[in-house]
Amino acid sequence: MFELSSVFTIKDKIINSTTIENLHINIAHLSGFCDFEHFIFGVLTPKEMNKPDITIINGYPSEWRERYDRKGYLADDPTVNFCRKNISPVIWSKLVPTSNKSAKIMAESKEFGLNYGISVPIHSHGTSWGMLSLATSVNNHDYRDIEQKLVFITNILPYIYCCILNINDVDLKTKPNLTNREVECLKWIADGKTSWEISQILNISERTVIFHINNVCKKLSASNRTQAIAKAISTSIIDPIL
Repeated sequence: MFELSSVFTIKDKIINSTTIENLHINIAHLSGFCDFEHFIFGVLTPKEMNKPDITIINGYPSEWRERYDRKGYLADDPTVNFCRKNISPVIWSKLVPTSNKSAKIMAESKEFGLNYGISVPIHSHGTSWGMLSLATSVNNHDYRDIEQKLVFITNILPYIYCCILNINDVDLKTKPNLTNREVECLKWIADGKTSWEISQILNISERTVIFHINNVCKKLSASNRTQAIAKAISTSIIDPIL
């Protein structure tokens, strides 16, 4: 069982982290508190569709990270692929490799002491998401209390996530101030409508529609309508699901 005082201490230290180095120390403390030797935390923040900001706080063996980056394992990493598509945590032993390369990644990671582990995803504003993985080299790692650990880590992960955004000076709640009419035009553009078709739907002139769309592009720093739609979706100004 976790001591409540220790839980609050770890949480407070993470919340009050003001630098990447300080946050690294506190996540390492969290990892050790949960009986894991290694950790890695990553967060992807969409600013441009093809150029997302990626922040990694690495507590994995440096040799493994060097090989991982050199061989381009990110796209086939089963923990990353799972966390990108799911909101629930996963124990590595339950991961099923989807390709020979993903199986190779899991096998090679064990050579560097990443024998057993867990990965916990977090999904936030728009397409922004992150994950925290904890790992150990202990071959007979005791998972009897793993559910309690997963609940604790899942509850504390949002604080880590918000902390890294603050350190990186990223405010995902701040959106360009679009008018209701501009948002309407943007949604119809995303639906494939022309300026003339939008003017008929909204009962305004085509020239007015073009005016609104030009304003949208300026506010989103988009060079064209396609980029405006992409930026609007990535920051949840418009939601294709709703």
